[in-house]
Amino acid sequence: MDALDRELAAVGGFQSRELYRAAGTGNGWLLDYRWVTLLEAQDSMSKVAHTDAFANLMACVENPEMMKMSYGVPA
Repeated sequence: MDALDRELAAVGGFQSRELYRAAGTGNGWLLDYRWVTLLEAQDSMSKVAHTDAFANLMACVENPEMMKMSYGVPA
């Protein structure tokens, strides 16, 4: 994940990442990425989706079709 963090930092706006195990699941995880702006978060995927760092992270995901991405802003 560190390589992907470096890729995200290079596109701008990336602040931090935290990995959480989802409660009540056998193999559920949450990756919480923090960005300066919502637009930078939304634009980031198209900028890193074809990098080796992203491919290496996705290789660790057992069922990528089950992944969900959501965006939000602090309350």
